[in-house]
Amino acid sequence: MASVEAGLQEPVQRRIVLFGRPGVGKSESGNTILGSRKFKSASGFDSVSTECVSESALVDDRQVHVVDTPGFTDEVLTPEQLYLEIMKTLVRASPGPHAFVIVVRIGRVSEADKKLFELLPKLFGEEASKYLMVLFTHGDELRGSSMDQLIQSNCWVSDLVSMCGGRYSVFNNAQREQRLQVRELLNKIDDMVEANGGEHYTSDMFRMAETFIREEQNRAAKSAAGKNPRGGSLLYRFPKIKED
Repeated sequence: MASVEAGLQEPVQRRIVLFGRPGVGKSESGNTILGSRKFKSASGFDSVSTECVSESALVDDRQVHVVDTPGFTDEVLTPEQLYLEIMKTLVRASPGPHAFVIVVRIGRVSEADKKLFELLPKLFGEEASKYLMVLFTHGDELRGSSMDQLIQSNCWVSDLVSMCGGRYSVFNNAQREQRLQVRELLNKIDDMVEANGGEHYTSDMFRMAETFIREEQNRAAKSAAGKNPRGGSLLYRFPKIKED
């Protein structure tokens, strides 16, 4: 998109939201995408992620905005806290993400990862399925096998890839030269955006999220001031997130 006044080419915007369970290398993948250590991670794992964090960088002529979400588990955050962080995700990715990237670790794909994929369309609507992509980390664990072989031999992996229209990418976060794998991921996101008519994901959920955050902040402020706000927390107007 050209800037008429400045006569300069504006970088393409790409807003990416990372989801995943703890320990899959989600935060480290965000660092790999942005080309610097912007997100906290512990030796490539995500046990330190308890709230949404967003960072940006210019990557391959694209202005890339990454939102790193807490690991999907009820062992650290309650369902209510996790839902609050998801609402924050929507606000941070406003006016809408170009990709929901679910991060899973090669060799440790399980039914819980599949449930996470199934959960996102329930949270964001079926339209979100068109913006889903899976990112496999620890690509070195393929040990000479190809991704096609893994997809064919592992039912969980096959289901995950099928659920997002065959869209996937592979990262080896320990690899010294990482720009090629980042470029491949961004190119695939570009293809997905083009297939979606050049549009980012959007829905009434964004307006709901902004209202949600604002009312929760007002409620917290009134509680801190010793006031008892009328009505319950907005958290209890939303379904709880939990695995069956």
